[in-house]
Amino acid sequence: MKQGKLITKHLWLQFATYLALLVVTVCAEQAPVQNLRLMQQQVIRLAFRWDPPISGPADHYQIYLNGDFQETIDRTNWVNERLLPDSSYTLTVRAVDAAGLISEAELISVNTLPIPPLASSFRWNTILVRYADFLDEPFTKEDVESWFYSDTGSVN
Repeated sequence: MKQGKLITKHLWLQFATYLALLVVTVCAEQAPVQNLRLMQQQVIRLAFRWDPPISGPADHYQIYLNGDFQETIDRTNWVNERLLPDSSYTLTVRAVDAAGLISEAELISVNTLPIPPLASSFRWNTILVRYADFLDEPFTKEDVESWFYSDTGSVN
């Protein structure tokens, strides 16, 4: 009978140790970021924001775009302005705490906008004036098909 109690106590001790290890393991994980969302969507620009993990603010965040590491940041937003028009992108954010524990990935898939078609009221002169600032010689535009230089300094 004494041996039966000893085995029971040993099993209980093993179970309690396992349970304690399980609790420590669960508590030791960094929680993922919350509410990852798209804030701005443009032709070549996407802006994202998220809330800190439920366990509290992370030390920093790892940012991945289409699976490729981009950078490590300490804020809860990220912007990329060097994207292709009308293209699909997946942003992945991982929270990292001060101990170096990395959270599960939170991700969002979005598209950049397509290049808009030219409007019928498109004004060539506006574009030419802005473009002429970068040239040594001013130029004019008679119609869409023909370009010629002018020494008058004005754009027709």
